[in-house]
Amino acid sequence: MSDKATTVLEYGDAASRDAFVVAGLDAVLNADAEGNARSSFAPGEEIYLFVHHDGTVRVNKIIPSLPGTITPLGGAVRKATEQHVFKGYPDNANDLGYIAAGLPSAVWYGRSSVLGVSGSKVKANPGYCIGDLTYNYLVELYRYTPGSAPQVAEDETFPLRFFVNLESKNE
Repeated sequence: MSDKATTVLEYGDAASRDAFVVAGLDAVLNADAEGNARSSFAPGEEIYLFVHHDGTVRVNKIIPSLPGTITPLGGAVRKATEQHVFKGYPDNANDLGYIAAGLPSAVWYGRSSVLGVSGSKVKANPGYCIGDLTYNYLVELYRYTPGSAPQVAEDETFPLRFFVNLESKNE
């Protein structure tokens, strides 16, 4: 039996649904022996989560769908690499997967460009180029320590959800 883990975002009354938030299983701390990210876990195994957000919200609490405890572990830096195609400048802003903590580095395929970042948006000047962008982003880490495991057959999976409750940072 394994737990298939996913995350669900919940916005409190004052938290803006326009906030930039990404939550999920931490690929670094949940890696298998070969370094591959996992989403299925053995009963009783600890699971590591991350939450990445802009400055308008904060994590109020994380509630697992199965008994267990959530422990905040503090902040960490993670790295993302994404391929982007930029059209004409200045209207070529692309969405990054995360809010970059600094300017991305680029490996260009053909024409090179100068990058500019604002929040989760990136622009290339003069544009009309393709590149792999690599950048750091900040996350908050959490550890789920399971309580009692559900009783299911060995070849079955049991879904596990983490409800990430957010509130306005101004509360």
